[in-house]
Amino acid sequence: MNTLNMIARYNKEQNPMTFKKLLLIYLIFNTISVFAQKKELHYNLQSTFVGGTGNSTAFWGVSNQYGTISVNPNSAMLRTGLFMQYDTTKHKGIDYAAGLDILNRFDGKYNLFFQQYFLKLKAGIFTLQGGRIEELFGNQDSTLSSGGLLWSGNAPPMPKITVGILQYTNVPYTHGYLEIKGAISHGWFGSDSHVKGEWLHHKYIELRAGGDLPVKINFGFHHFVQWGGVSPEYGRLPSSFKDFWIVFRAKQVDTTGIPQGNVGQMSEFSNRIGNHLGCRDFGIDVNLHRLDVGAYFQSYFEDASSLRWHNLPDGLYGLYVKPKNGTWLKKVVIEYVATTNQCFSYRSHTIYPGSDDLFNNGVYLSGWTKNDFTIGSPFITSPVLLRKTDIPMDIGFDYLRNNKVQALHLGLEGNLKAVEYRVKLSYFKSYGTYNVPIPKSSTLNTYVELKKYFQLLGGIEVSSIIASDFGDLFKNKSSFLLTIKKNGILHL
Repeated sequence: MNTLNMIARYNKEQNPMTFKKLLLIYLIFNTISVFAQKKELHYNLQSTFVGGTGNSTAFWGVSNQYGTISVNPNSAMLRTGLFMQYDTTKHKGIDYAAGLDILNRFDGKYNLFFQQYFLKLKAGIFTLQGGRIEELFGNQDSTLSSGGLLWSGNAPPMPKITVGILQYTNVPYTHGYLEIKGAISHGWFGSDSHVKGEWLHHKYIELRAGGDLPVKINFGFHHFVQWGGVSPEYGRLPSSFKDFWIVFRAKQVDTTGIPQGNVGQMSEFSNRIGNHLGCRDFGIDVNLHRLDVGAYFQSYFEDASSLRWHNLPDGLYGLYVKPKNGTWLKKVVIEYVATTNQCFSYRSHTIYPGSDDLFNNGVYLSGWTKNDFTIGSPFITSPVLLRKTDIPMDIGFDYLRNNKVQALHLGLEGNLKAVEYRVKLSYFKSYGTYNVPIPKSSTLNTYVELKKYFQLLGGIEVSSIIASDFGDLFKNKSSFLLTIKKNGILHL
């Protein structure tokens, strides 16, 4: 019996979603096997050891790690990856890439899972890709930011199918002074959410203007929706192709004459089908003689009031400075994150009382999370971390119990002789939610990483991280992370 038949026999009837995942992994493995002779096959081997004080891993030890680091204070992880990359010398025709990334983690129990598995097909400026891929969205700094407001890299990746223009591409007849990228995705949250089998809809467009001028500006618009699935309270939620078209347009549905029992939860229609979230990104980059500097702003919306900017000054504000000849200091990032407005003052004077209740939803009770990690900014504290605090948790009202925060974040990176360093310092105040407030608490979170390359065994990378928490929310604790990584090319 061949591998594909075995997968079908043991998984198709028992668990259709497992069957789909294993089928995709089988196809990826076959692609790597068949085409490895034509492309370089890159491998990553990594071992990470975590130890520390307190009852959980410190905030910056576990946050923005795509869910790879356990929240338990002591753990060990082995990570193995095989990747085929695009041919960077090939600018026309069809090209492909694939990857398989496996984690084996022990934190009191063994967890073996696929962190990434994907196939990518590129034809000209367009890309079609499917699988689990670690992704970042937003115009925030890529290495020192606290994370994008709506999609930060804090949560594990979810299986998605995406089609679009994934890299900035010149708009015709603009002589390179206007660039565009954008895509549409369909994703699966998985079985760990309160609503089983819920889907993700994501589309975005990003524009960048300036070309070779010393000043460039950028704008992005992202629209996310949790929709579909089966709710324990309301049964099967709208999930037809007609419903998808309604979700795509974020259209309000006319429910006149339709009994509530026929449409499930009425709030699905009295507002919009699904849990809608969006973000508008604005940025400017300036090329000076000795410095590159820039600023960015991300503003979220969850309904018509925040879409009309009634939640200001909520958002992510960022500033970066990069010395062009910097060695000991290569980049500085300063950010401010605020989510304390949430349209509360505006909505309290309208026929729609209450705040936006950021990342929470009355139907999709797990909120904007994946595997109990917040998908957006980690300052909107993940339930997996809140369970380690004194804040009571349940799957009912306001599952994300700390979505009303103010945070100041500083990031630094550079080289000290042959050692690379990265420092992150965050100070944030927590207020709970408007519906379930908590006593105001202040927390200081620190992160210091040192990384060095050695010629041993053909080249290995060793990094050490000390992350610490001080304050009311997470109590005082420290975590130490040691990672040994080996990258290379397999010559078959």
